Amino acid sequence: DEWTSLCDGATNDVHDIQFAKGSYAIWQMSNDEQIKRWDAHTGEILTKFSVPHGDDVNHCQLVEDDGVAFVSSRLTNGLVKMNATTGDRIWVLGGEYGDFELEDFDGTVHAAGASLWVGQHNLEYFGEDEYFMLDNQYDTGNNSRMLIVKVESEGATKRARLDWQKVFEGYSPHFGDADLLPTGNVFGCYWPDAVKSSWDVQYDERAYEVARDDDATLVWMLSLSGKQCEETVCARSDSSGWSFYSIERFYTAPLVYRVTCSGTSISFSTQNNFKQSDQYRGKYDLVDADSGDALASGDFYWAAYWRETSVEISLDSLPTDRVRLLVTNQFGDTTRKAFSC
Repeated sequence: DEWTSLCDGATNDVHDIQFAKGSYAIWQMSNDEQIKRWDAHTGEILTKFSVPHGDDVNHCQLVEDDGVAFVSSRLTNGLVKMNATTGDRIWVLGGEYGDFELEDFDGTVHAAGASLWVGQHNLEYFGEDEYFMLDNQYDTGNNSRMLIVKVESEGATKRARLDWQKVFEGYSPHFGDADLLPTGNVFGCYWPDAVKSSWDVQYDERAYEVARDDDATLVWMLSLSGKQCEETVCARSDSSGWSFYSIERFYTAPLVYRVTCSGTSISFSTQNNFKQSDQYRGKYDLVDADSGDALASGDFYWAAYWRETSVEISLDSLPTDRVRLLVTNQFGDTTRKAFSC
């Protein structure tokens, strides 16, 4: 219930930060276009390297136990994959420095160097070769959209394709987000500088959850309208009215579902309370719901990127009484599920 000051109270311009894997340090993009890893106690810079072909780099994601960095370079319309130990460039996806052929939704294949997304925000890797972003379509005259790109080959001929989109009714030159949820839906936000479908649509900012189907079916929406929306036309500028830079969903405890009994084993599916870019340890306990006697316990690892994790508990025999399953994360957050086999 108290705030913890990081880096000995130092301040810095930052779009987002990420805790390092296995140490009390943070990664962030600095305003000098460098990736830096800071000692979260002292503020000492432990690692730093520049981003090749980076311009207005607004998002940095560390994966694979901090061995790889994905860096979104907004003004070159590209995602730079880097070795986070050496600072070397591995490849660039999209934009003028891109290494990948890009296949559009209509099947047209564009040579490396094409920009099928422009001025993106929060371009992020979510596993299974999929990259999510808010494609602002900056300064193109097109509507902004949530966009998923799938990399099909990283070999000698690098190739990726546009896999899914949710086109908004307006244009957002700045800000925005698109993330994968545990349900498989896509969650994000967008701030409209101009609404092109109808000026009767009155809001400053919207957050969306949409199904990942062909129609991008709306599941949930939050609209924020400032006072000016009620009086004339909403205050759509980057210095007035409501706006979100990005948006995240959190749960209060791990998700546990699809609990089944079969043979002499009990299995369940789970995800942690929040998305993480690496595998983290979880714990399960199986107890008799009436007596409280322990039946089984063990550790497992949640899959990275909020993907579904399947866990199987092997027993000598299935319990005949009511059972309670407890799933706990590294912070002590626990979900309890009662069931009978």
